[in-house]
Amino acid sequence: MNAHPHQRAAELFTLCDQVIVVTCGPAGPQVSQATSRVWQERLLVLVQRTTDHLFNLEMQPEIVILTPGWELHGSAEVLLAEGPVWVEPWQAAILVQPARLHILEPGTFKRVETVDFEG
Repeated sequence: MNAHPHQRAAELFTLCDQVIVVTCGPAGPQVSQATSRVWQERLLVLVQRTTDHLFNLEMQPEIVILTPGWELHGSAEVLLAEGPVWVEPWQAAILVQPARLHILEPGTFKRVETVDFEG
């Protein structure tokens, strides 16, 4: 597949609507499951407004998103209900700016390919 990295990533992101979100910051390491979707070829992760992920992301925008098929490293922008993305009032949307995408071998979680994005 020789698609533009963002298009290729968006295709992979559509294969899974549940992800594991990992952040680290003042609230310590945080890991939780969340719903995801693609918006403008980028990954959007929906979380509760009360999650410690948001507190961590205020100080350290680095984020890791995990699924059985891929691992995404990037930076996060938090969008609330008033933003350009519709979410429930109790939700916040985390828009992930990808830095590196590791594609994993099914069933083994071995990295078989890495896609780097321009900063």
